[in-house]
Amino acid sequence: MIQRFQTMTERISTRYHRVVNWGRKRSPLFDHFWRAKERYGEVLGGRLSAAIAYYGFFAVFALAMVVYSVLINIVSANPETVSDVDAFLQRYFTTINVDALKANSASLTTIGTISLIFAGIGWVDAWRSSLRAVWRLDQHPGNFLVLRLVDLGTLIVFGLMMAISLGVSNGLERLFEWISGGADQTFWFGAGVLALAFAINLVIAFGLMTVLPRMHLSVRRLLPSVIGIAIGLTLLNWLGRFLITRTERNPAYAIVATSVGLLVYLYIFNQIVIWAAAWAATSSNGRVFDLAWGRPREHDTVDLDEPSGNQPQ
Repeated sequence: MIQRFQTMTERISTRYHRVVNWGRKRSPLFDHFWRAKERYGEVLGGRLSAAIAYYGFFAVFALAMVVYSVLINIVSANPETVSDVDAFLQRYFTTINVDALKANSASLTTIGTISLIFAGIGWVDAWRSSLRAVWRLDQHPGNFLVLRLVDLGTLIVFGLMMAISLGVSNGLERLFEWISGGADQTFWFGAGVLALAFAINLVIAFGLMTVLPRMHLSVRRLLPSVIGIAIGLTLLNWLGRFLITRTERNPAYAIVATSVGLLVYLYIFNQIVIWAAAWAATSSNGRVFDLAWGRPREHDTVDLDEPSGNQPQ
């Protein structure tokens, strides 16, 4: 019985590989997809995405604490505004004791800032090392201190860009409602907001594919991945409110609703970026240069073990 089962599984596996090889020989696009999938699996893309999400979650949490403590100090003379800030924090971070935060707002700013710096640098480092791993490059190139300073600057720039990307749609919609007195949005206004968000996401995608891993890619090699990330991030932000709402409604996540929603958001976004990097790394269009060592070094990541009769695209 066991022997027959083993024979059956071997036959299924053989036929599966035959079909895959046939598809790769027939379609350059499918062949490229398969090589990207293999690279994603080789570097354990799911695990990399989870690690990046882990650091990102703590960075966002620390940022929320810093912003809250600063806002409380600024608007402390306005009880209504303070109440609104408290309500927002309790809604999205349900396990936080707001009264305790108020009592220790001064020390919270200092501790939160230090935590944000360390968690944020760890987040950027996880991004850089993961993306360079996809390209089969040294994950921590250059001087340690210089690398950390670069990571800090990158954290500030990308943090602002991500905040703008997340807030542009909702912010402009609220601005329109305020200006128009609650009138319905026009089609062209909605299209303009979406186009602006997409343009911002293109810039973020460009930075993720080049600035973070410190690489230079030709336009032909870079463009598909950048567009893919921008589309994915735009859709993810658009669906984000629905995703978080669904998570909050699940009784199993009642206590950590927003934490779960944030982790899911970060994990999906990281998956999109790692997949896009794998797609670029397994393409043969254009040239690639590693800029991490001062002088550009040309880098080729095309696999040599391609199915006979088919060349990578």
